[in-house]
Amino acid sequence: MTLKCMEGPHRRLNRLTGEWVIVSAQRADRPWQGQIEAAAEAPPAYDPQCYLCPGNARVGGRRNPDYQTTYVFENDFPAHLAGSARTPPLTGWLTPVVPG
Repeated sequence: MTLKCMEGPHRRLNRLTGEWVIVSAQRADRPWQGQIEAAAEAPPAYDPQCYLCPGNARVGGRRNPDYQTTYVFENDFPAHLAGSARTPPLTGWLTPVVPG
């Protein structure tokens, strides 16, 4: 007997957590045409227009410190706003960026 995946997105019960999750199994049927990307050029060590480079202005106007190693940026545009009645505190929601 052959089992076929349900067509289209559907919900499944995660029996470990008791939560319903959305599964889009049909995405595995997409054809892959074997595209191979050319190697990208090495990025510059510093870009004065890059809002993540050390010392540059961020989107909100703040300036990045002159970091030389890994630096953790706060999310300038979080999906959940702190202080909202329906939003839990956003502790630990930081994005690490490793300079190249």
